[in-house]
Amino acid sequence: MSHFDRAVRYDLRAAKGFVKPLEHDQPVPGCGCPACTGVPEDSPARQPVRPRDFSGWEERAEQARSIGLLEICRRLNLEIQKRGTSLYAQCPLHDDKKPSLSPELGRSGLWYCFPCIAGGDAIELWMRTHRTGFADAVRELVPDQEG
Repeated sequence: MSHFDRAVRYDLRAAKGFVKPLEHDQPVPGCGCPACTGVPEDSPARQPVRPRDFSGWEERAEQARSIGLLEICRRLNLEIQKRGTSLYAQCPLHDDKKPSLSPELGRSGLWYCFPCIAGGDAIELWMRTHRTGFADAVRELVPDQEG
């Protein structure tokens, strides 16, 4: 949208009482043209900002998500016991006398602790046991390959 279009649109809104009318030589809000901002076209401030590249981070997060729940339980030194067709481990989130944390088998990759009323995926279990956020959990589960 050009400066002229923005100015006309602003004047129409001002005529209907939605915004205050502009005073003489006052810049049009939101226009961004050199006349309104006072910043020349070739100024470094007008150059587009390059977005950050998160592709490596996304790959690490996907690698962390692909780690199986049983592998996370092994890394946490949780002893897994089989009862019937289900697996159970002692919950590291509370003082557990008998195994109550149930890692689901199959594609779900979810866990649930009945006394804690807590559950989630493998990364959520790591975050809760180490008391970290998502980014720190991903860093701990998938170490940086470069450095």
